[in-house]
Amino acid sequence: MTMIGSGLVATVMVVDGAGSVLVVARDGVLELPSGVVRLGETVVEAAARVVAEQTGVVVGDVGVVGLDGEGEFSVLLRAAPRGGEVTGGRWVAVGEAGVRERVQHWVSD
Repeated sequence: MTMIGSGLVATVMVVDGAGSVLVVARDGVLELPSGVVRLGETVVEAAARVVAEQTGVVVGDVGVVGLDGEGEFSVLLRAAPRGGEVTGGRWVAVGEAGVRERVQHWVSD
């Protein structure tokens, strides 16, 4: 089945109470969960869906942090874990190699 998306990508930084960030591995590179916003779906709804599909984690308190125009056009969102179990991905410290450059400036506020 082919889904026609909006061309907009939701990239989600899920930060737990200890300040760790939820990441997924794509081609050996740690990245934030991300996916295309479907037609009829809000960016916040897409963020929650993408995180649940890719990691098994249910999120809440989702808010827009900024925009990223490098490569695909992404809306960057920040969210807090509210349940679920990590079935894909893992929690990492912001200072861990490969993660720091992508997320540190978003978590420091």
